[in-house]
Amino acid sequence: MVRSLEMFRCRRPGKPLRIYFLVYDNSIEEQRYLTQLSEEKKAFEQLIMMKGNMTVYSDQDGREGTNAMLERGEQGLKFKDLESQDSRQNKVQSFPKVIVDMRDFRSSLPSILHKSGMDLIPKTIEIGDYILTPDICIERKSIMDLIGSLASGRLFQQCQAMCNTYKHPMLLIEFDEANGFSLQNYSGVSDSVVTTSLQTQLTLITLHFPRLRMIWSQSEYTTANIYHELKKGKEEPDVAAIEGISKESSITTSEFNHSVVNTLLKLPGVTSKNYFMLARKFRSLLEVSTASRETLSDVLKNKEEGRALFDFF
Repeated sequence: MVRSLEMFRCRRPGKPLRIYFLVYDNSIEEQRYLTQLSEEKKAFEQLIMMKGNMTVYSDQDGREGTNAMLERGEQGLKFKDLESQDSRQNKVQSFPKVIVDMRDFRSSLPSILHKSGMDLIPKTIEIGDYILTPDICIERKSIMDLIGSLASGRLFQQCQAMCNTYKHPMLLIEFDEANGFSLQNYSGVSDSVVTTSLQTQLTLITLHFPRLRMIWSQSEYTTANIYHELKKGKEEPDVAAIEGISKESSITTSEFNHSVVNTLLKLPGVTSKNYFMLARKFRSLLEVSTASRETLSDVLKNKEEGRALFDFF
């Protein structure tokens, strides 16, 4: 009611308005009113604090659609480029595409990627955080996220899902630019092997997933440079294919025996995008080996891949 009257007064400056509040002293109504004022004050203070720390600068106030800090071109970030200036001028300007998980927009890396010359495609990705190419999937972890994911076992499941779905799964460990570029001080490194230590758990991850590649990044700007290098000469990611892979992989990673899946992926004609079709159709590798060429082609939905698998057996 109070705010409604204030809005009425602001919209009609020519009309005089005087408001009287009548409450009993030391009553419930007075305490309720003072509590509402206190909560409103805290809300405004929190809003001011969030505005001071958010990515959009205070002079823009979040009302303009443009952001000078996100403009591309000569005023943008100076990223490393091995090509000459003449070769860059002769090329048609096109921005590489990257599929970004919606939950990762809480960090400043997406804005840095956009400013460096990348087109971002926001999607809710069930596997990985960034999809650079149809074969490259990156799970990005800060040091605190890495420690928490290792303690809960979630990182093992994420690496397992990436290895079962993509040809080149990668785990990017990103450090804070203000801190040192090391996991642990040299004085804190022990000669004995401790299973709960961070180094030991990362070693077990690399041994269990030999196809997984670990990338160490010093800061978010270094991460943007790494993404540019990984995308050079590669195909752009397919949004429709990524959505299909995410839906199927979220089921297959917990539905099938991973040792059998690894065996299937080594067979000709079987890829990370169609192995679950065979796993759902056949109960064993013996049934796969005795199936006809037409059956394999129908299951894989590709005649060439079905023929390659049939000729192998």
